[in-house]
Amino acid sequence: MKVSLGLSPGGVATSSAPAARKNLSQPAVYSNGHSVFVDGTETVKLLNESQINTLIRGSFTWAFWYHDTSISTQDLGGISLATGASTAIRIRTIPVAPGVQFLQSQVTLNNSTGQDVASIGTAIANNTWHHIAMTVQKGAGGANTGTVKVYIDGVEKQSFTGPSATNQEAAAVQDDTTWGVGSAIEDDGNGNGFTSGFFDEVAFWDSVLPADDIGTIYNSGNGTSDLTSDFGSYNSSSNLQYYFRFENDYTDTKGNASNATTEGSPVFSTSPTPPCS
Repeated sequence: MKVSLGLSPGGVATSSAPAARKNLSQPAVYSNGHSVFVDGTETVKLLNESQINTLIRGSFTWAFWYHDTSISTQDLGGISLATGASTAIRIRTIPVAPGVQFLQSQVTLNNSTGQDVASIGTAIANNTWHHIAMTVQKGAGGANTGTVKVYIDGVEKQSFTGPSATNQEAAAVQDDTTWGVGSAIEDDGNGNGFTSGFFDEVAFWDSVLPADDIGTIYNSGNGTSDLTSDFGSYNSSSNLQYYFRFENDYTDTKGNASNATTEGSPVFSTSPTPPCS
């Protein structure tokens, strides 16, 4: 680069070279041509017992895109309590009016429960893509409790006290438990509270994503770029552990999990147009 030198009014040589600037441009949009459809009897099983236990004993975030096709009380995903089980992490929908539903969420770890069982109070429109994220901030230690937050379309809509740090550190799921979408998986490996709709871009981080990161991922409903790289206000790619894009397959883009398995026969779809297209 050519640099010219001149004299300042005080006689000091100065450079006319432009100051270095940080490149804040967003990379090209991560093309997304498919989502996965579950019909109300099906589940996509993502994480196994060992992966779940490692994730839930510290702070974490999970997020996904969801497009509903029905109004009913149903689990969108997570882990459901079964007889003798002590851990549940789930998000579910509650119908409140024709074409409108609310979300409820629960985090129970080692029989210590943090949950909001009342309606969030924010309508979830039917037949529309929504980005949903749950963050679980672990307590500082001992009896200190953490905080659970739920975001809808990039905006925090729910915040409640989570389990104690001691209970979170001791949390474990039972054999055969998997983390699913389309239903919450019980400890026998079977789904519970099935939903009907489309899911896409399911991601898990071993940290609490800041609100700016979640808003950037939502991107005004247009989806975002590759979550394996930082861009804009999103700076959490190094904490991304599992990333299921459902791009006509069940692979984990990060390569830390085996391919997802299914209960029933979900199908990949190009309609409705997925986010990040």
